[in-house]
Order: sequence, then structure tokens, then C-alpha cells
Amino acid sequence: MNEEKKINMPIIHHLVIYLISFFGLSVFYAINYKLLNLIPSFRNLSEPTSMMIEYCLAYGLTAVALIIYLWNLCIKDLFAQFKVLKNIGMGVIFGIALIVVTDIWGVIANIICQKYGLVYQPNHNQLTLNQGMKEQPILALIMSVIFAPFTEEIGYRLGIFGGIKKYSRVAAYIVCALIFGLIHFDFTASGNDMLIELINLPAYISAGLLLCFYYDYTDSLATSITAHAFNNLFVFVVGLL
Repeated sequence: MNEEKKINMPIIHHLVIYLISFFGLSVFYAINYKLLNLIPSFRNLSEPTSMMIEYCLAYGLTAVALIIYLWNLCIKDLFAQFKVLKNIGMGVIFGIALIVVTDIWGVIANIICQKYGLVYQPNHNQLTLNQGMKEQPILALIMSVIFAPFTEEIGYRLGIFGGIKKYSRVAAYIVCALIFGLIHFDFTASGNDMLIELINLPAYISAGLLLCFYYDYTDSLATSITAHAFNNLFVFVVGLL
């Protein structure tokens, strides 16, 4: 990739980008929840459908907020990365590798569950998404394959990883992967549900590590976004089936 296409910025921008990604999702979700529940017809919708609408709006608005912030900072360089076919091709290959790694952990997790008399299943985060997918597949596709990869890769790879990497590459990998894993963790679970959350956690941490590597190796957010989107597309199709 050409040098001018690499994204480089002062540390403060990395911090702001992460804060927009993290708090943006929380704030927009809370606002959407309050406003949408003022509509009588919305309150009559099933929980998975209403949840998918709220998530899709939250991720979409956060993506818009990130684009606005990045507009004069590096948005042209980011879009230019998607014009390089090598970045997209490597993203697809890396996405397949991500699927393989998570599936291998799924096999290991199933063995662990059987040993302790548990029924293996996805964690609460994925189960909730699976329910929403079946009732609102179009919204689920937009949210999981477009909005989520964009906002999470910008927030975690460019924001956290890119910022910490300026001081320590090892710390960047560890911190970013742990935070990425924990945002998919249900801290309110208890009993066997908490065990399921803990058993699934390594898969998300591993995914975080791999996505950091993809971004670090190629210096291209287009590659990590494509890999993330390809993985989510696979999960989406499997979830529908």
C-alpha cells in the first residue's frame, strides 16, 4: 500500500475516536430506547425486533458521528484503502481465517461443556443477535455486516490499538483484544449462564487479537473492516439457517 494511504494522527485523535465509538453506541442506544418507546406501535413489537431496530440505529448514528469526526482528518485515506483490491482480497482471506479460529474454539468449548454437564451455546450477545436476525434479517444484515464492523474497527483498531501502539505494540495487542472481548461479555449473567459467557470469552479475545494483527500487518483499516464484515456475514448466514 502506498505510504500516503496510511493513517497517522496525534494521540489525542485516537482517544477521541475510541470515545465516540464506545460512548456513542451507549448514548445513541439509550436515546433511541427512550424515543422509540414513546411510539405506541413500537411498544407492541417483539423484544428481538425492537432490539434490532435500536441496535441498528445506534450503530448507524455512531458510524455517522465517526465519519463526521474523521472527515477532515483521514476519511479520504480510509476510503482510498478500499480502492486497493489487495486490501479487500486479504480481508476476505483473513476473514476466513477468523472464522476457522473461532470455529475451532467452538469445538473446544463444546468439549469443555460436555465434560462439566453443560449444553454449549453461543453467549448472550450472540443469542440475542440470532433472535433479532430471524425476525428482522434486513436490519440485522445492515447492522452486523456494515455498521458494526465499521464502528468497531474504527473505534478499537484505529482508536485503541493505533493509539497505544505508539508507545507499546505488545500493550496495544493485549489491551485492545481484552476490551474487544469484554464488550461482548454479559456481566449480568449468573450460574451456568456465566460459565457459558466465560467459555465463549476466549473466542472473542482471539478474534480481537487477529483483527489487531490484520490491521497491524497491512496498515489498512480496509483489511480489518473487510475481515470483520466477512466473519459477521458468515455468522449471519449460519444464524438464519
